[in-house]
Amino acid sequence: MECERVRKLIPLVSGGDGEIEETSLVERHISVCSSCNTLYQQYLSDREALKTLSSPSIPPSVEEKLKNLVETSLIQQRKKRAPLTVRIIRKITGVALIVVAILAFLFYMGREEPLQEEKPPEGVVERVEYKRMMNRAVENASIEENEKTTPAKREKCRLLDSADTSHFDF
Repeated sequence: MECERVRKLIPLVSGGDGEIEETSLVERHISVCSSCNTLYQQYLSDREALKTLSSPSIPPSVEEKLKNLVETSLIQQRKKRAPLTVRIIRKITGVALIVVAILAFLFYMGREEPLQEEKPPEGVVERVEYKRMMNRAVENASIEENEKTTPAKREKCRLLDSADTSHFDF
């Protein structure tokens, strides 16, 4: 298990790209493991051999041909672009779609559903209870909005809000 981990780190450490902990782990391991040490030494010698190589030179005629090929390819790609009018129409269409989406969003967000008016109960007692309950609800709403409301009034409102009104037939 240790050899697997070290073998994955050897390319980094041999090139000087390993972190301090990784480097110390590899150095400790290769001091006791001959196969990992051989691999590490092989990486070091390969790196030294690569440093001695010189970069190849490209003959001027080949370099000129490559430049001409690249320029020709770029010119052909530019010719394949859509005409200016088509590009302008595409941009205008995109902007129009965005504007329509924003207007639709604003229209639907600005709409408020009309409040449905509740019908009071039929009987006299139920109507009186209903009226008293509606007055309390209005009072509770105005008390919650009022900054000078005392904690006692807030508690009263909380109790009234939690009252059981299921016997009313709305």
